[in-house]
Amino acid sequence: MDNRSQDLLRKIRWDDDTTKRLAIDGRIVRNRSFNSKYEGDYTRLSKCIAKNTQLISLDIDLRGESALDITSNEFYDNLEQNSTIHTLTLHCAFRNIIDSVGWRILNVYKKKRNLAYLNIFGAKLENGGDTFIAECLRSCTHLEVVRLSLCCINNEQLLPIVEAIRDLTSLDRLDLSSNNIKGEDVLKTLLEDPEFNIRIIKLDRNRITNDCAVRLANSLVNNTTLTCLNIEQTIQWTDSVARRYPLYLARYTELLCNKTSINSTYKSNHTLYFLKLTSPPIRNINQLWQLPPHMTYLLNLNKDKNKSRVAIKKILQYHPNIDMESLYAWDLDGEWTLKSLPYVVSWFMKAKEAAAHDEETRFVDCPVSVFDVEKRKLTAIYQFALAMPELIVPASHVKATARRGRGANKNIVL
Repeated sequence: MDNRSQDLLRKIRWDDDTTKRLAIDGRIVRNRSFNSKYEGDYTRLSKCIAKNTQLISLDIDLRGESALDITSNEFYDNLEQNSTIHTLTLHCAFRNIIDSVGWRILNVYKKKRNLAYLNIFGAKLENGGDTFIAECLRSCTHLEVVRLSLCCINNEQLLPIVEAIRDLTSLDRLDLSSNNIKGEDVLKTLLEDPEFNIRIIKLDRNRITNDCAVRLANSLVNNTTLTCLNIEQTIQWTDSVARRYPLYLARYTELLCNKTSINSTYKSNHTLYFLKLTSPPIRNINQLWQLPPHMTYLLNLNKDKNKSRVAIKKILQYHPNIDMESLYAWDLDGEWTLKSLPYVVSWFMKAKEAAAHDEETRFVDCPVSVFDVEKRKLTAIYQFALAMPELIVPASHVKATARRGRGANKNIVL
């Protein structure tokens, strides 16, 4: 055991409150790593871990020669006695997770059920490894972050993992980057789940085509939780891919703001504010590809925590001429009335407040008049007055003005 490992062992033994993270076999956090060629040193370390009340994170690197491979059961028994470690990171060196050191450590925390953060890198999930990982996820019901990266996960292996993740109500972040995930069917079941609570998902560096990503966007229409999505892929840029790329961008733009109708805009996704998509090849290596400005604008709008205000801003910008006719027949019998007018006026009052919020970020390819809410409110009232003048102006007044030789509609008082 080197001097650094001896010093770390002393700190853990004496419950040093500055030592919160422990890396074993040392390639993760070098100034807090423990390394030895002797099994007895690992046994002594485990006894100190059992009594320690300051450690919160354990990082184990299996990429090199390690005495951890021959450690007796005493190491794992002592590890189970610790009550404060809730973050576990395993670098599995592309070994099969079953019957490995990683498998034995995960079994410890599968029993303890207290993990909040689980990070696994480079683990092969053959011979039932996917089922074992799913069992661990189900057991650790307090998980907030799950990272399964470089694990060669395919669609078949993903299925039991996703089924287990759906039961984790506290899960906030899911990282499935650098795997072999191809389709979107399994992921759609997760994104469309009404109990979905995950805010951040990373699916970059998989094998998801742009067409699959488009279908994935369809499952996000009613999602009100996901804020960050990374689906950037490394794909072969063919003529076919290039021709369909505008449709790929258009679908995610429509997800953020469907402009076909006011109701569609209202029902658009107002939650997603970070989006990383597959980019076309860049000829200039010094130039970074960015999303189109209108998509960036919509994503920035979605950062506002007041989602009602977000929806109002999108409606104001993308529906400059709001037709009120559909609101005339609010009466149960279909008769035209002014019953909806107070609601219209109230909406424009809220819109005025929304338009005044973050003025510096609102004008993107949009005339200033679109956000002149007072003028648009008067236009809406005028539409009601023009359609139902007898309900705006008393009948006697209308007759009087008509006798003076002027059309009633020309003398409407708003």
